[in-house]
Amino acid sequence: RLPVKANHPSQSFWLRLQKRLLKIELANPLVLSAMSGIVDGEFAKKAAENGAALVILGGYSISKGLFKASLEISKRRREFAIPVQEIKERVSMEIEKVRQISDVKVGVNVRVNSVRDFGEFYEYAKKERIDLIEIDCHCRQLEIMKEGGGVELMKKPELVKEMLNLKTKIPVSLKVRGESDYFLQFITELKDSIDVLHVDAMCPGKKTYDLTKITLSRKILPFSTIVGNNSVRTVKDVLKMVESGADYVSIARGAMENVKIFKDILRDYAFRGYSDKCTTINTA
Repeated sequence: RLPVKANHPSQSFWLRLQKRLLKIELANPLVLSAMSGIVDGEFAKKAAENGAALVILGGYSISKGLFKASLEISKRRREFAIPVQEIKERVSMEIEKVRQISDVKVGVNVRVNSVRDFGEFYEYAKKERIDLIEIDCHCRQLEIMKEGGGVELMKKPELVKEMLNLKTKIPVSLKVRGESDYFLQFITELKDSIDVLHVDAMCPGKKTYDLTKITLSRKILPFSTIVGNNSVRTVKDVLKMVESGADYVSIARGAMENVKIFKDILRDYAFRGYSDKCTTINTA
């Protein structure tokens, strides 16, 4: 998707940008979104068995302050409150459960508030052959926000860019909230560094999605992979997001309600003749 005409003076910039994009190939357009306290190895395996091409485990708090925040949250709801020193061993155990499904890709969503913590986890992820690392810029639990994690990271594009600058092999996804007042500024400032933008396109006050967030993301990030999220339950929802600019679509609550949702959507997707339209994530 070159945003300029051939031989335009700025074309070389876009070509250089495109060449340094990391890629991950998927068997179909459906992704299981991370949900803290819910998406562990067993849940992800069930989603994969029903057709999810990429499953994102977590979210896991990999910074000490954020672990303490998760511990507080766990007192009132389901949450992965795992001591930082045990995270890597735990993640490896969960990944092994999923890898029994041969063709599924595995990602890990992390809550992090420091470049050092992200760098250490990224090096571990390369050794573990994890397919995708996702930085949580999405969680709005107050305890997480007070520690500078989750949606608070959308106020700190410079910090996130430092994290993104560490990537060498594994693509990095940013899970963001489209309704945030910082959304536009955040993705604009990071447009040259984003591999995958995972957009929660929630429409505040309504039980549906705001497709303009997907369209805007595509306009600003012509080479990035856009993963649409929120209120996806049918093949019509998938097609609307794809037609608005998403490359892939993730499912969260719909999978909680019925993990066979992936199989149902893929059946309808193939029936409509779209089975060969989305087979590669071009991360940028």
